[in-house]
Amino acid sequence: MKIFKSAFLPATFFVAAFPSVSALAAESGAYSVSRALERESAVRAATAADEFYSSARESTISVSLGAAYLFGMHGATSGGNGAGADLTVLFHASPEDSPGASLLVGGELLAFSADRSRGGLDTEVRSANLVFTLGASYDFSQNFSAGILFGYSFLGASYMDRDRAEGGSKTTGTMNSIYSVRPYAEFMFNKNLSLCAGYRFFYISPSLISSATNWGDIEVASHAVEFSLRYRF
Repeated sequence: MKIFKSAFLPATFFVAAFPSVSALAAESGAYSVSRALERESAVRAATAADEFYSSARESTISVSLGAAYLFGMHGATSGGNGAGADLTVLFHASPEDSPGASLLVGGELLAFSADRSRGGLDTEVRSANLVFTLGASYDFSQNFSAGILFGYSFLGASYMDRDRAEGGSKTTGTMNSIYSVRPYAEFMFNKNLSLCAGYRFFYISPSLISSATNWGDIEVASHAVEFSLRYRF
């Protein structure tokens, strides 16, 4: 009888504890599965981000079309304002030892029209310029980057119309040079399409040919706010 009791008590304890042990094991198993799923999800997200980032970084050519509002002008249209548009093509070169950094080389077609009305004199300047561009950008994340572009050109043409109420109108033209600096921020919707927003300062002056031949004296300096859509191939 004593032997039976000695065997019965541990057995009873084991049976009573078995549900708790089973529940603990089940909970532990569920927790392990949950952690495994979380790790797998994190790995997949990181892999997807890497693929997106790498794919975007592999893009070597981009084309952007933008619009600009000109303000704070000096020179021929001092105190006036205007609007402009640009078409930019860039080659993106990414050094292997500098992840996130890119060297930008390309060109843009920049055109604008500005006007000013002061003291009975209406002045309007129209200009078109083929600008050589050099710059750099840095990808802070897979969706956000920032950069700066410097531009120079001697392949530009500008025309100015001056209309004085009592003196009639006068039109002059010139071949011009342009200097431009454009910092910007870029938000990528996906690996191909992005929106750029930035500031530009540019200065237009008569080219050496115009100065030497005394043909035209148009000079304009302006600030601009720009927005553009960029597509990467």
